[in-house]
Amino acid sequence: LRAGEMVRQQLRLRVEGVPPPASPSPRWSRPTTTTTLRDDLRIGLELTRSDLAAPAASAAAVAALRPDHLHLVMSVGEPDIDVQALARVLAAAQARLRLDLLDMPAANPAAAIERVHARLAGAGVEPADVAVFPTTHEAVTAARLCFAQARIGGGTPDFFVQLNRQDRLPALDFLSFSVCPIVHSADDVTVMQSHRSLAAMLDTLQASHPGVAVQIGPSGIAARRSPLGERAESDGRHRVPLAPRDRRETTVFGAAWIAGHIAAALAGGAQAVTVGSLATCRGDTPAGEMWARLGRRVRPAGLRMLPVPANAAWTAMRMTEPTGTQDLVVNLGPEPTDLEGVDPAELSWRPGAGAAVGPRVTLPPYSIVALRSHAPRE
Repeated sequence: LRAGEMVRQQLRLRVEGVPPPASPSPRWSRPTTTTTLRDDLRIGLELTRSDLAAPAASAAAVAALRPDHLHLVMSVGEPDIDVQALARVLAAAQARLRLDLLDMPAANPAAAIERVHARLAGAGVEPADVAVFPTTHEAVTAARLCFAQARIGGGTPDFFVQLNRQDRLPALDFLSFSVCPIVHSADDVTVMQSHRSLAAMLDTLQASHPGVAVQIGPSGIAARRSPLGERAESDGRHRVPLAPRDRRETTVFGAAWIAGHIAAALAGGAQAVTVGSLATCRGDTPAGEMWARLGRRVRPAGLRMLPVPANAAWTAMRMTEPTGTQDLVVNLGPEPTDLEGVDPAELSWRPGAGAAVGPRVTLPPYSIVALRSHAPRE
């Protein structure tokens, strides 16, 4: 808007008739085909400075989880990270590195990038993907010169809306934004329904940036950061919007949310997704157990979407392992979902309360199970 210009907008909405009753979500039954067109989604975990303070424990954790990549976010103005510890953890994971460089100076960003590159090169660390923020022409050019073998990306370290407002981005190998489902509300229903908007976000980016890959994350239930001001105070035990901690991340609910996020990214055609952190997904928590299962899949085409009815409150993926296939079924809704035609003996994993086994197998609200699949290996 120019100075002194006034814009008036008005919207009138009239609702006529009586809406039909909502149809119940169908019962889940095992499909025989997969639907995903893109089947090489890379799935990674966030690695933090605190993880590098205990490299032996972190190396053991990533070796067990086997993420496709580790995602390190650092400010170019922060004290130097322990690059030797980083190299040790990457070697244990046998994973690629996605590096985000935040707080690029407006003047001479090349010097800041060259300094980071020199430190990493001294430890033999070569990122596969590098994103720079703010994403200016000068910063992208400097990143391409320093990290010649890496994909160079940008956009925003925050949410989709911040990326969608940027219309003068330089040429990039990938776009990036993160997801936080507790920006406006933190109740269970809202958090799980957040997955439904991801496909529209990816479609919008393809329309505005045709052919440019999209990498999502790091994302989680809790708010890692906020472009909206200070994050809310929370002890992690209460459901507070924009809180930096949320205890659901390590629970069965958290495992289901992560799986739902991965499924939405897979169905939407994202190139990569970073969901969860090493701190929240290690150990014998449900989230850690789910990540360990994902780590056993065959690469690169070991995870595919299963057909999902439009009004279903669940999602499902077929995972190919060296020994066979598993179907991951996730109930994203507040009501139980019956699994039709499933023998209880086919349940290979049901964390926490798991599925109720009786005359039929029932998946509780906000939960996840793995079933031994009868489908042939693909």
